[in-house]
Amino acid sequence: MIEDSLVHALATATPNSLDPFDFSNHDLPKTLDDAYRVQLALLSARREQVAGWKVGGQGTEGNPICAAIGNHHLFDVEAAAAQHFYPGAGLELELYFTLGREFKAEDIHLSDEEILNSIASFGMAIEWVQSRFKGWPNVNKLLQLSDVQNNGALLVGPSYPYDPSYDLMSPHPNFTLEGKSILKGAGMNPAGDPRDLLPWVVRHCCHYQIKLHSNTIITTGSYSGIHFPESGGHLQASFSGLPLIELQLL
Repeated sequence: MIEDSLVHALATATPNSLDPFDFSNHDLPKTLDDAYRVQLALLSARREQVAGWKVGGQGTEGNPICAAIGNHHLFDVEAAAAQHFYPGAGLELELYFTLGREFKAEDIHLSDEEILNSIASFGMAIEWVQSRFKGWPNVNKLLQLSDVQNNGALLVGPSYPYDPSYDLMSPHPNFTLEGKSILKGAGMNPAGDPRDLLPWVVRHCCHYQIKLHSNTIITTGSYSGIHFPESGGHLQASFSGLPLIELQLL
């Protein structure tokens, strides 16, 4: 089975190591379902609990994809204060949401409106994007999805009460390293309105019979593009109306 060979290899490989994982001798996931099942088996093999989710879409009409984030890979940015710089890893600035209720398998038929009405809070997050694979990012898409969609870590800023009037389409992100902007593109989310992704990830959890606990972090894709720093330094991030978060890359 794919889970038996691939999961063991992924669980023991090190992201961005000098000896990246060569997947050519392993069976590859053939379907989205294969990839999602490898994700969950990988967290189990690493003895991690699901602490959050990352979800994104390639466009307003694109099909979203998601990945579970294990509890060893989700950090409070204020408590962390500093993170070690990893050569080859990328940085993304994102917005996350939490939902103020629990969702179980039987909730799969809830309407979008019912799910969106449960939004409780939102805030900023910085994602370390890392890979174990030789040749990344030119790697089979399902293989990347199997490896929790290249998540190295999610650094989560303070949460704020959800304001439905907040401009999520153009929140004017600011993302700098050592005072220089590392923002790429127009500062918009590839999915358009990131709230549209929340019902999808809720139903994903329901389909795979994963209980989505109240106040679980759900990060919804990059407003900044991806930046690959060549060295450490002082990282600052903000969105319009939200306080600055800061981090030192060592």
